[in-house]
Amino acid sequence: FFANMGKKAANDNVRVMVRVRPFNKKEIDEVGGGIPECTLMVNSDICITAIAPTGVEAPDLAFPLDHVFWSMPNDQVPAPPSINIAEQEDVYEIVGVPQLESMFDGYNGCIFAYGQTSSGKTHSMMGYPGKGRGINPRLCEAMFKRIDEAKSTGSTTEYTVKVSFLEIYNEKVQDLLTKVKKDLKVVQDPQKGPVVMGLTEREVHSWEEIEAALDEGMATRTVAATAMNDTSSRSHAVVQLDLHMIANLGQVGAKAISRPRRARANLVDLAGSEKVSKSKVEGQGLKEAIGINQSLTCLGRVIDHLVEGKPHIPYRDSVLTCLLSDSLGGNSRTAMVAALSPAAVNYDETVSTLRYASRARKITNKVKVNEDPTAALIRQLQDELANMKMAVLNGDVGALEGLIPDGVTISPTNVGAVAKEAEELIMKITELEEKEAKAEEEREAQWEERRVEIDMRHNEELSKIQELRDELRQQKEMLEEQAQTMSKDIKVKQRGLILNKMQGLTRLAAAKAKAEKEEDKANEARAQLILGQYANRIRSTSEKENYKKMANALKEQQANAFLYQGRASQMKMEIEAAQQMIRKLESQKGVPAGHPVPSAGVGIVGHTGPNVPRCQDCNREADVQCPQCNDALLCFTCNDIRHNAIKQQRLAAGRRGYQPPAIDSRPAYTYGKPAQAQIQVAPQAHLTYGAGHYIH
Repeated sequence: FFANMGKKAANDNVRVMVRVRPFNKKEIDEVGGGIPECTLMVNSDICITAIAPTGVEAPDLAFPLDHVFWSMPNDQVPAPPSINIAEQEDVYEIVGVPQLESMFDGYNGCIFAYGQTSSGKTHSMMGYPGKGRGINPRLCEAMFKRIDEAKSTGSTTEYTVKVSFLEIYNEKVQDLLTKVKKDLKVVQDPQKGPVVMGLTEREVHSWEEIEAALDEGMATRTVAATAMNDTSSRSHAVVQLDLHMIANLGQVGAKAISRPRRARANLVDLAGSEKVSKSKVEGQGLKEAIGINQSLTCLGRVIDHLVEGKPHIPYRDSVLTCLLSDSLGGNSRTAMVAALSPAAVNYDETVSTLRYASRARKITNKVKVNEDPTAALIRQLQDELANMKMAVLNGDVGALEGLIPDGVTISPTNVGAVAKEAEELIMKITELEEKEAKAEEEREAQWEERRVEIDMRHNEELSKIQELRDELRQQKEMLEEQAQTMSKDIKVKQRGLILNKMQGLTRLAAAKAKAEKEEDKANEARAQLILGQYANRIRSTSEKENYKKMANALKEQQANAFLYQGRASQMKMEIEAAQQMIRKLESQKGVPAGHPVPSAGVGIVGHTGPNVPRCQDCNREADVQCPQCNDALLCFTCNDIRHNAIKQQRLAAGRRGYQPPAIDSRPAYTYGKPAQAQIQVAPQAHLTYGAGHYIH
């Protein structure tokens, strides 16, 4: 669960800080103008946790660091009350001020910003004019302010400041303070360390001069727009500051005694690592991205070798690592600022940067003051004093003239005064050396105390995080138990609802079956009534037998085709629909599959509605169309009423020898009923007089 819990390397002079920038406009627009999901949580000012975004199965990772800068405003992701929002000045106070102090003590220094593209590295290192100035301009201004203060207090130390500005573009070093662009080489100097041959070293005497040099270099640095950053740095930029200090200790005779010291600082703004699939670069931009990622990979390999203590460190694998060989594992006090993006879309790159920074914390540098050894100076003064004493004893006036300043008479008093000056100077240098040794011990003790304090706080933070994780695990288990109990209750209620629904469907089916049975009885009674009416009208036995056959056939057709095909088909469809609904409820509500489903009867939908032909006299459903009444649509009852004389006509026809009428050759009229219930109408032409209607 916890990442990189190992103890920081002893006597470590590499400090690692991280800075979390706010969400940028592109990340906000990608979520429709809202606040994106944040994958970082600040635990304290020395510990930060990476949280996997939604949909990613990964544990939370806690990283102990030397300092955490939380620069997100409260309207995006508020920090804990103990964490202040880090502004540019806050970053400089923690990162830049200790480096400036080390430079005036004679130590080399390095500050470099690392992170993916668009994570805010250049903003932290360079910034913009006004309150937004970054580490580099603030450190340079503070340097000249301190030099001016030393001069105003009567200090005898002489200061010389030189500035250089270069970039590493596609593994080639180019000078940013000259208009002539040419590739430069990095060589190793036994005294100075890595040096760029032919690089412009501009001597500056004020903050305004160095500011102009920085602006000139930034104007010629290679930048380009990508899909992730409109002003993406396509090169590693390095500002080199050389500070030379000469402390005048005094004079012994004719010789001035001084103590020179020098310090060099590399202020590095690394180009951001990037995934080509996100930055969408191509052509020259793709070549630049490959070069950037390659040099950063070499830098990571150097860090790994240093942490693991391997004998060979691959500094020469890239120009960047060769230039920073003193800053990583060499003679330098180094600070790293890892820039982080909190957006979920950059989660993988953020975790990679944190792992990178965590490894860099374990690098051990061997730092020393860049000055001439005081022991040699003391020996020189002691030799001068011994020579003076020997010359006095031997009466060597020529030797004494070389040791005593011009214009001073050679006398025992003057020679004694010069000897006394030499002795006092030796004591002064010895005291200064002891004082500086003591100060060095105190500084190292402070560094060690600070490191131990940070390690203790790291352990406390990690313990708190572990306790919180255990508490959350217990709460999760309790919530899971409650969820299981609630799920069981819900399933029981769902089964009850489904059973009630099934019982309701059963009652509905029974009611429909009863209604259908009553409707069948009513239809049968109506058919019997109609058959009885027509049976009374037919007198001859042959007509009765034909009518009965025709009536029975019609009844059978109605019973078999109309009733069973119409009603049964629709009943089957409705039963299947009910069964499908029950199966769907079973699958969705948790009822075990195969639960018995009660059968249900479905009533027959009658031929009703606005399109069914209606009787013109009573508005009931029409049964016949009368040719003698201008094809009027009539029911059986209204047809009988209209043609009341039919009985007399039939009687008269029987007396004269009635012949059954022929079937009309016209197609039967259909009024939206099944074909088995069609009505055929016999023509009037076969009747002697009147009009008659017969069902066939």
